[in-house]
Amino acid sequence: KVMFATLSLLVFASCRKDEDVVIDDGNQSDVVTIDENTTHLEGPMRGTLTSGKTYYLTGDLIVPEGEEIIVEECVTIIAEGDGGPIGPEITVHGSFISKGTESCPNLFSVPVNMRTEANTFAGLWGGIQCSDKAKLVYLKWTRMEYLGGEGGPGTPRAGSIRYGLWTLSSDTEVVIEDCHFYGVKDDVYRPVGGKINLMRNTFEFCGETGGDGLNVKAGTVGNIAYNVFYGSATNAFKPSNEGDGTVQSNINVYNNTILNGGWRRPGMSRGANINYEVGARGAAFNNIIVNCKRGIRILETADIPNVSVDHNLYYAHYQEMVDEFIDLGEEPSKYIIKK
Repeated sequence: KVMFATLSLLVFASCRKDEDVVIDDGNQSDVVTIDENTTHLEGPMRGTLTSGKTYYLTGDLIVPEGEEIIVEECVTIIAEGDGGPIGPEITVHGSFISKGTESCPNLFSVPVNMRTEANTFAGLWGGIQCSDKAKLVYLKWTRMEYLGGEGGPGTPRAGSIRYGLWTLSSDTEVVIEDCHFYGVKDDVYRPVGGKINLMRNTFEFCGETGGDGLNVKAGTVGNIAYNVFYGSATNAFKPSNEGDGTVQSNINVYNNTILNGGWRRPGMSRGANINYEVGARGAAFNNIIVNCKRGIRILETADIPNVSVDHNLYYAHYQEMVDEFIDLGEEPSKYIIKK
């Protein structure tokens, strides 16, 4: 069981109306057990991906409810797909665990000839999409690239653009440590409820003309710390309590570095980079914000008395950028702007 050194909080999960989905229940009677002969991943599977091997994602890999897939260190997963317009994904109803190491990280990517600058926001495969039954997603020293694109029928994001990672339940735990995300068409991670702990990760070129790095929704609690965000389209972190429920989203954002964020999102009200809104609470401390379109902001819809902001550093090369930063201050009221 994953333990969090975070706030003692209760959580709930709630979906926005535009996130309601109809998918299979995760129960499979024909689950394939991965063994030493396995090279292609598709359909309902369980077991361990062996250190040093390369596997090919030829269709949607499904982790059924109550099952798990463990990825040992030095594993490469190549998302080939079946040649159709919709790239494959890893659909999780149970647990997915990637245990890369610093000396030998795991790589989840596309074929080498497709790893181009032109494909940065192409959304060539679907990343990890969780149903409301998912128990755990654990990613350690793992690089994920070229994520997004439309979801296929029967998957959690069917007919909609997929996020790099999506979770839907207060019972889902997500730990992401020392990982690298590159090239995501929309949000890198959108939790709709759950317990999250994201530490020491790098997020590079996330969101094409919109989307956030971490777009938190109702009932999500946890810590986001010691991460580096480079070139995000809109916000690096957007804690929100949007959705129905009785328990607030409560997110601590601290000791992060945010570089060149917000410039691909049209309009002057976006690109806040740390952005509390719609009933969310939490704290933003010791973050460094460099050459970004906006500084920290708190919308008037946030739980303003329970948002703490202090000891953050802004830097910009040009006065025009400096003029767009929201004034620093010890009191959250100094950050408040209208929606």
